Amino acid sequence: MAADDAIVLGLDELLRALERLPRELAAKNGGPVRSALFQAGKVIREEARRRAPQGKTGNLKRAVRMRRERNPRANGHAEQYIIDVRTGRKGSGKANQAYYWRFVEFGTRKAAARPFLRPAFEAKKREAVDVFQRVLDRRIQLAVRRARR
Repeated sequence: MAADDAIVLGLDELLRALERLPRELAAKNGGPVRSALFQAGKVIREEARRRAPQGKTGNLKRAVRMRRERNPRANGHAEQYIIDVRTGRKGSGKANQAYYWRFVEFGTRKAAARPFLRPAFEAKKREAVDVFQRVLDRRIQLAVRRARR
């Protein structure tokens, strides 16, 4: 686990409770947990984009992304979203060449670090948890109302 990972405690109990819901409600489009994590991740992704240095081309800002881990259970997680930087290879001709993001984030011998990912996480982690709780509550209430119909 990386130093900047966020762990939400109590998800196992929550997932067991959701599994007791009718199958189509708990699993539809990934269920309430997936959509809540997605919305929470967007908070941190947008802050990372805001903090990323503009540079001449703006590639770095545009390259900040959020992606869902294809098989989160393989890593021992119920759901997992990763906020990182999409990279292109230097000279590959790709429109977005942000291969240099590590140099910016961590610095080099010749250039000081200008972190943007880690500070974005630190600045918005509480807000992201609040968004997660709010969206999860709303999605569960919606699922329960649909189940009663």
